[in-house]
Amino acid sequence: MRRGMTNPQSQWSRVDALDILDVSSPTDKRWEFHWPGRLVVEPLTDGVEWHPKSETRELPRGTVLAAPAFAGHVRIHARAGASFRVIFEDVRDVEPAFYGRVHYPTVCKLSANDGDIRTLFARAIDALERTAPTSVRVSTKILRTREVLSQDLTVEMNLEALAVAVGIAPSHLCRAFRRAVGLPPYRFRAHLRIAHARLLLAAGHDCTDVAYRLGFYDQSHLSRSFKEITGTTPGTYARTCGATGASRPQLLSAA
Repeated sequence: MRRGMTNPQSQWSRVDALDILDVSSPTDKRWEFHWPGRLVVEPLTDGVEWHPKSETRELPRGTVLAAPAFAGHVRIHARAGASFRVIFEDVRDVEPAFYGRVHYPTVCKLSANDGDIRTLFARAIDALERTAPTSVRVSTKILRTREVLSQDLTVEMNLEALAVAVGIAPSHLCRAFRRAVGLPPYRFRAHLRIAHARLLLAAGHDCTDVAYRLGFYDQSHLSRSFKEITGTTPGTYARTCGATGASRPQLLSAA
């Protein structure tokens, strides 16, 4: 599995603060997506499958898969000749109240023919948030943990101090937080820092300034963390944003 890889048949665009990836798969290929915000997968042809855990579910045309923020890896399999579209929410648009409930990815009947990309995305997320039978409330401890982790991204995370602030044992905190949001606390915070780094880079800030603003030791520390999560370097990412005007979510791809 390789990070940050697309193929020549993949094309990025940006519409109304939504990042869009159109993928045409010339061969059988598996894709994994992880993004701090919500995302929607729309099959454009037959031959697209979704792999929740050990299951395999066909995604027929006319349906979309809506996934919540921090849903873990969203696994998509495209057979040879198949194509699909992924729409990524801007992390600045994630509603804090959304984290009060954990939703599982939902497949619903929608089509881009019913409206523009923004309308399609909004309708898919609305369907996701209305899936009460397949969602659970998050405890106030977990919500407090998320709040503390998001407060000051310039400070390195200390699990013991975090547990004291929340009032829960460190080992239980890690298990409960991962079960609720799909990532352990330190990975959640790492994704938040890099998500903010991407916003700053896309806005034209240089790597040194971004490293300083987000509390990285130096530019090299930023580069290592950035590449670990996104699969590319901050400099390459900034040049790409300058050329296309689009910020690119993390993409994992495996043949």
